[in-house]
Amino acid sequence: MIHSISPMSVALFGLLTVATTQGAEPPKPADRDAIIEKLKAKKFNVTALTAKFEGNVPAVWLGTGPNGGPEGNADDETLALSVELPEVERIFINGGKFSADGFVKLALLPKLRWLDIYASDIDPKTFAVLTKLKTVETLRIQNCPVNAEILGYAGTIRGLKTVEFNKTQDVTSEGFLKFLNAVEGLESLQIFGDHGDFLNDACMVRVGEMEGMQRLCTTSKSITSKGWSQLAGLTGMKLLRVRGTSFSDDDMRAIEGMKGLEDLELSKTRITDAGMKSLAGLTKMHNLILEGTKITDTGMVHLQGMTELDNLYVGETEVTAKGLAVVPKKERMSMMRIGKQALTPKQLDELMTMYPQTQIFDPAGYWRPERIQAAMKELGKEWPTRKK
Repeated sequence: MIHSISPMSVALFGLLTVATTQGAEPPKPADRDAIIEKLKAKKFNVTALTAKFEGNVPAVWLGTGPNGGPEGNADDETLALSVELPEVERIFINGGKFSADGFVKLALLPKLRWLDIYASDIDPKTFAVLTKLKTVETLRIQNCPVNAEILGYAGTIRGLKTVEFNKTQDVTSEGFLKFLNAVEGLESLQIFGDHGDFLNDACMVRVGEMEGMQRLCTTSKSITSKGWSQLAGLTGMKLLRVRGTSFSDDDMRAIEGMKGLEDLELSKTRITDAGMKSLAGLTKMHNLILEGTKITDTGMVHLQGMTELDNLYVGETEVTAKGLAVVPKKERMSMMRIGKQALTPKQLDELMTMYPQTQIFDPAGYWRPERIQAAMKELGKEWPTRKK
C-alpha cells in the first residue's frame, strides 16, 4: 500500500521540528521503565537501554528480538513508544510498515545519530523525515528500494558521515552521484549486494575528493582503473574492501600512500604477485584478505614489514607454508585461512608448528580440537600444547 504525506502530517512536521529544537523533557524513571517494559512486551531488543558498560549506545531495535532474530512488529505504534525516550541515539528497524504520520516522529529524538532500516515497507515520500534529522551521522539501508527521491532527502543531512547500502534496488549511478555531490563529505561508504553496481567511475571521482574518507567497501563491477585511481589521494584510509571487483595489479599503486591502512580485502580480484609489491609499505595492517587471487609464495615476501598483522586469509590461492614462513611476528597471529582444499595432517602440523597460537581453517572449515586430534593421531604425534 502506498502512503502519501497528508496535510495533517505536514503540520505535524512543523510541530515536531519545534519540539526537537526546544528539546524533549526526559521521562521520569517510573515512566521510562514503563516504556521499556512496553517495548519488551512487544518482544523487542532493549538491551542497549538497560545495559551499563563503557561505550554502550542507547538504542531500540524495532522488529528484532533479544536473540537478534526477527521478533514483534515494527510499526507506527512501536516507533511512537521509542521516541518517548529522548536518550535514544540509535534506531534499528527490521521489517514492518510505517506511514508518513508515524515515521515523521523520528524527528522527536534530539540525539539520534544512527538510523538503520532493514527490509521495511516505507513509501519514498515518507523518507522526507530525513530532511529534519540534523543529528544523524550514520544511515544504513538494506533490502529496501532506494530511489532518487530518497537519495535527495538523504543528501540534506549535513552531518552525515557513514552511508551503507546493501541490496538496495532502484539506485542509479546518476542518482547516487547527485547524492554524493549533495553531502559535505563522508568518512565511510559501504555499498554491497547484487544491486551495488551503481557505484561507477564518475561516483569514484567524487569519493576521491572526500579527504576525510577512512572506510570504503564495494563489490561494484562498474568501476574501472579510471575509478580506482581516484583512491590515490585518500591517504587517511583505515579500511578498504573491494571483493570481486576488477581491481588489478595496476590499480594497486593507488593504495601505496595509505600508510595507516589496517584492513584490506582484495578477494576475488585480479591481483597477482606483480601487484603485491604495493603492500610493502603498509606496515600498520591488522587484517589482510587475499583469497581467490592469483598470488603465490613469491608475492608473500612483500608482507615482511607487517609486524602488526593479526589475521591473514590466503585460501583458494597457491600460497603454501613456504610463503607464510616470511610473515613476521607469528606469535601475534590470531586467525589464518589457507589452501584450495582441506589441509593434510602433515600440512596442518607444519602450520601449527610455525603458528602455535593461531586458529587455522581451510575450505573444509575450522581446525577444531576433534580435527586436530584425528590429524595428530594419524601422524603418530601427541596432542599439540598451545602456549598461553
